[in-house]
Amino acid sequence: MKSIYLFFLLSLNICAQENIVFKDTLNNDNVTAIKNGKFGLYREGQTTIFEYDSIHLPHYVPEFCEYLFAKKDLWGVIDLDGNTLIPYEYDFIGYTHISVKSKEVVLIQKNNKLGTVNIKNKITVPIKYDAISIWVEAGPEAHYVMNAGKMGLIEYNGKEILPIIYDSLYYYTNHVVKGKLNNKFGVVNNKNKTVIPFIYDALIVDIDYMGIEEYGHKDIFVVKKDDRWDYLNMDGSIYKMGIQEIEIRKQYAKFELTNYDFEYVGYCLVKPKK
Repeated sequence: MKSIYLFFLLSLNICAQENIVFKDTLNNDNVTAIKNGKFGLYREGQTTIFEYDSIHLPHYVPEFCEYLFAKKDLWGVIDLDGNTLIPYEYDFIGYTHISVKSKEVVLIQKNNKLGTVNIKNKITVPIKYDAISIWVEAGPEAHYVMNAGKMGLIEYNGKEILPIIYDSLYYYTNHVVKGKLNNKFGVVNNKNKTVIPFIYDALIVDIDYMGIEEYGHKDIFVVKKDDRWDYLNMDGSIYKMGIQEIEIRKQYAKFELTNYDFEYVGYCLVKPKK
């Protein structure tokens, strides 16, 4: 009789778990799991409460995660044991992977606007932007942001670097930020002082990233105005005038001529989720 009873209990346990789908093992040995469309944190031998609409990892590798994005109607953040770190009050929470003075911040969306918040639920970038960049390779320690179709640059604490007045931007260095304003190209620095006036129909930034200047490379701006191409020095003065179009195309090909720098920033922008 005892053996039959133990078999009955074991059968109940198997039946109770057979609808559970196990997902990611976390670094505290909890496992994210789904049952009947609800998410929970499962641990062997403990009762699992499936109370979340969704759980997402902030990193691709579960072992690196110290917290989780969780949804109960709205999104918040929990630790690996399910304790609430950021209340469930956001329409969307995204992945920034940005560390500000060793404190991670995450992307948030509320009322169709975007900003960032740290893991203690303190707003770091006000929730007021139509789009915001997360991470840009070789980019500034800052966010590109957009409102009403115009772009600017802000620090991670929300302080403005470049006003939101530009059609497009691409940061090369603190002294060279390529921009487009009123359908003309120019260059500003990180103090928003004009380096190259916004009078050109095309502009290519050709600067030394790899330390090759000693081998004969010269930093220049390649500009086009009224169907004429010129090379400019970094201070905006003329280096060479009247460059043939065939030379420009041979030297810079389609990649630079089509403003791939601006296009790349566009790829890095996050817009509100519907």
